[in-house]
Amino acid sequence: MADPRAGRRVACRLLFLGIVAAEVFFRLLPLGEAGGARMPGPDIMFATVAAWSFRRPEYVPAALVATAALVSDFLLMRPPGLWAAILVLASAYLKTQRRWVREASFLAEWARFGILFMTALLARQAALWVTFSDVPDPGRVLALGAATVAVYPLVVLVSTMVLGIRTTGGGDADAPRLA
Repeated sequence: MADPRAGRRVACRLLFLGIVAAEVFFRLLPLGEAGGARMPGPDIMFATVAAWSFRRPEYVPAALVATAALVSDFLLMRPPGLWAAILVLASAYLKTQRRWVREASFLAEWARFGILFMTALLARQAALWVTFSDVPDPGRVLALGAATVAVYPLVVLVSTMVLGIRTTGGGDADAPRLA
């Protein structure tokens, strides 16, 4: 007989790919960003990977995150592999922090996410600068950081309340809830 938890894992992984595909789709739409007129939107993929890595890391394995990020790098014409590598490293770090998240408040989690995301942006800027690539405007990078950190609570809320992706306590989080 099939394990229902395996089906849930596959469904959540497909959902993650759908979220990434939707984000890439909306970033590719010509919504007036020519000339830098519009502020950059939040990085939903990074926020989702962070929220799910804290709560259920088996839903966002490194290979899936790397593949999704690399494909989005190609489609969004970013340096191939740079953001994917940073995202995989950040995800691996967050997966080691699961125990801490269970004991900490949400504000502490949010602050840790903000520091990690801003560090990831700084690492990307430094890598682009060292390789003499085009470096995005620091103001736009800060706006991206602020937007992503601001949207993180919403991503966590949707993940936990709507999608049911919660931190596993002592029991099985995939088990049906009676209440």
